[in-house]
Amino acid sequence: MTIPDFLTTENDTKIGSIRILNSTLKNLKGLKIVTETNGHSIATKVPAIIPMAMRKVPYYVEDNYTEKDTVRVKVKLYKGNTLLDEASVLYKVKSPEQFYSRTFISDIDGSVQYFSVKEGDLKTEDKPAMFLSVHGASVEARRQAAEYKAKDWGHVIAPTNRRDFGFNWEDWGRWDAMEVQNIAEEMYGTDPKRTYLTGHSMGGHGTWHLGATFPDKWAAIAPISGWYSLFSYAGKDKLEEASALEHMFTRANHASHTLELSRNYLHHGVYIQHGDADDVVSVDQARFMRKHLAEFHTDFAYLEYEDKKHWFGIDFHTIFDYFKWHTIPDNDVVKTFEFRTVNPGVSSESRYITLYQQEKLFEFSGVKATQNVRTEKQIKKDEVLKTRNISIETENLKTFKVDLKHTIASDTVNINIDGVKFQNLDAKNKTEAWFKKDNETWVLTEAPTDAFEKNPTRYGNFKEAFKDNMIFVYGTKGTKAENDWAFNKARFDAETFYYRGNGSIDIISDKDFSLKKYKDRSVILYGNASTNSAWKVLLNDSPVQVKRNEIQIGDQSFKGDHYGAYLTYPRTDSDTASIAVITGTGLNGFKAAIPNKYFGSGTDTPDVMIFNNTIFKEGINGIEATGFYGNDWSLEQGDIEWKTN
Repeated sequence: MTIPDFLTTENDTKIGSIRILNSTLKNLKGLKIVTETNGHSIATKVPAIIPMAMRKVPYYVEDNYTEKDTVRVKVKLYKGNTLLDEASVLYKVKSPEQFYSRTFISDIDGSVQYFSVKEGDLKTEDKPAMFLSVHGASVEARRQAAEYKAKDWGHVIAPTNRRDFGFNWEDWGRWDAMEVQNIAEEMYGTDPKRTYLTGHSMGGHGTWHLGATFPDKWAAIAPISGWYSLFSYAGKDKLEEASALEHMFTRANHASHTLELSRNYLHHGVYIQHGDADDVVSVDQARFMRKHLAEFHTDFAYLEYEDKKHWFGIDFHTIFDYFKWHTIPDNDVVKTFEFRTVNPGVSSESRYITLYQQEKLFEFSGVKATQNVRTEKQIKKDEVLKTRNISIETENLKTFKVDLKHTIASDTVNINIDGVKFQNLDAKNKTEAWFKKDNETWVLTEAPTDAFEKNPTRYGNFKEAFKDNMIFVYGTKGTKAENDWAFNKARFDAETFYYRGNGSIDIISDKDFSLKKYKDRSVILYGNASTNSAWKVLLNDSPVQVKRNEIQIGDQSFKGDHYGAYLTYPRTDSDTASIAVITGTGLNGFKAAIPNKYFGSGTDTPDVMIFNNTIFKEGINGIEATGFYGNDWSLEQGDIEWKTN
């Protein structure tokens, strides 16, 4: 179960979740859960559960205890007035001085998730700091929070990574960490300028990864006994590529190449700690990063403990002393910074610049920015004029934004982008400036208004659709065998995501889907245009069309029942939601699409992947085409690599 702790200082409604198994051959609908505790009861409607499936569902419960204790909550399942089942669940009642857990509804899939807290014993009237502490493999967030003593200047917040092993703090683990960071910042009123990141082992890797991916979120980071990259932990920093097709998958997964983002660490202080006798994560990981950072970073510390193995604690005063020396500076005093990303849909903002669109999608993009203020006294008017000059070097950018709010005190703002000068920008009446590359030169432009185009809210890659309160839609318009495949594959994926990511997915048939009812929710579609009626509603404009016995991609056609595909495309009726498609041209193609690798961390799929059913034996040679749509979601402006015989 995923349940919170009760707090003696709170009297409110909290949320938990429990598994229900539908062992019948029909959809379970119209159920409710009633919780009873301390003389209070509350009812919660249960979402539908498909036949022969398990789902973890939310329920609400009253927190109305004022003394520390362990109490029983009765959780009863009803259909109408008929009691179907019940359980007695132990809840802990804690005081805020203890570590405790809170729950929340995740925007990723509507599931109940938790994070743990060790509140500070605050000795200051300043806004408290936040120490986001990410746990190691097999270590729960509760255990992570329990390791800390109360700090007198901030709160320790421990997210879950969705599971004890989860996603290596990448993919859904990364989303979970940042979701918790945002919730905790609002709930505890922490100071965004004094937010710090640390973690041990897998959490040490998470610290390296999150620190590089969202560099302006942290004043300082402290990886402990962690590996800096998934690839370094596997024994190689770079994936070996034998073909252009393979490079497409490397591009899709560039967000995991942490080392390529390492200059983002210049945003904050870095404190590295490792034991020299570590028999789980070699100290070579830390020594490499010490040497690497020494080439360009002027604010990092390194502490190597003699004769210490993998675990020797996480609550070190040296780390928190280092943290205390660091705050995130205001944008107007930042003289220079660098920011790099591979996917604006993962990370797009730093300081006062937003990377909006790339020239070559999913290759590394970035900026190097410097600014200075020059004052000039006007003798005749006896006044001082301030001119702020901003110089920006770009890498692989098509469109980006410069936030001008920090320049409002200047009388004149000049921006130089790759040698192209923009003089006397109106910073007092305009809060931002947008730039777009046109015929290989930069021009000042208006803010983009076409939300359909690729942008940081919705940029692509197949995995991106697996969020935004996603819903699985299986087809019912095919043959019995085709319909059985779609239903069973949707059920398998939902239970896989439960197992890997503590998820809870709505699964419905194409007959039950409507744009209005499921507005702004990402859709995972199972089937093709012949077998799933939601295809016409959602994918009529897609440049890749799949029906029985044929895939059409541009002017290329693949005919036969043995082709499968993974596709993504935006919902045209939404500014945020996406569609992911698991599809095939027939039973043989559907079966080829069964392997469920997209829930693994450190793997990703481009916008389009078409393959045949030899992929089981032939690997990369079973792929017919893969690549990325353009910024307008077209094939013509995109980058598709085709199999060469």
